[in-house]
Amino acid sequence: MVNQPVTNKYFASSDPAIVYIFPYVANNLDISLPAAINRKLDDTPFIGLVSISKAMLTTAGDSLSVSWKLFITNKQVKIYITYINLAKMAK
Repeated sequence: MVNQPVTNKYFASSDPAIVYIFPYVANNLDISLPAAINRKLDDTPFIGLVSISKAMLTTAGDSLSVSWKLFITNKQVKIYITYINLAKMAK
């Protein structure tokens, strides 16, 4: 399926799913996605730079814990929080 000779570290160290094709196609066709849509994507591209993958959120009482797999060091990670789940309501 992947005809690119160079894939990123995520592709080499994970089992990419079919949903990861979309960011590859959008990136390859030079399609710029609006930030609001890009933040909703639940995937990681397999071509190009990847900072993190497998972001996880766990809760315990009134605390939140965020973790992820790191691919690039010495970078800051921005965490966006929402109080409602519009995806659950198909919006």
